[in-house]
Amino acid sequence: MVRGWDQRCLSLVKGWDQHCLSMVEGWDQQCLSLLKGWDQHCLSMVKGWDQHCLSMLKGWDHHCLSMVKGLDQHLLSLVKGWDQHYLSMVKGWYQRLLSLLKGWNQCCLSLVKGWDQHWLALVKGWDQRCLSLVKGYDQRCLSLVKG
Repeated sequence: MVRGWDQRCLSLVKGWDQHCLSMVEGWDQQCLSLLKGWDQHCLSMVKGWDQHCLSMLKGWDHHCLSMVKGLDQHLLSLVKGWDQHYLSMVKGWYQRLLSLLKGWNQCCLSLVKGWDQHWLALVKGWDQRCLSLVKGYDQRCLSLVKG
């Protein structure tokens, strides 16, 4: 009887241990699959977030690059415009200076020509006066000699 009881207790305990062991093993499998699923879920979320951030950064880089290129083009056009403006101002100044010099040269040339004409007329007049004086003197001397 004791032996039979021991056998029954032993089989109950073994059955209970097997039952608990299978429950624990099933629980471990469930927890493990839940953890694996959670890890996969988190990993896919992190990968998606990384992709999202990467695409945002690429878009931002492209946006900044286009802004910088646009700013460079704007500054370059301003500099080119300023250079053209400055060059046209210098050319205009040079043309005005050249026309002033040409005008001054013409003025000086006409003054010199006028002065030359004036002196030439004076010299011719002086020569004529001297010649008439000499002729008159010659005539007086000749009349005195004849006379």
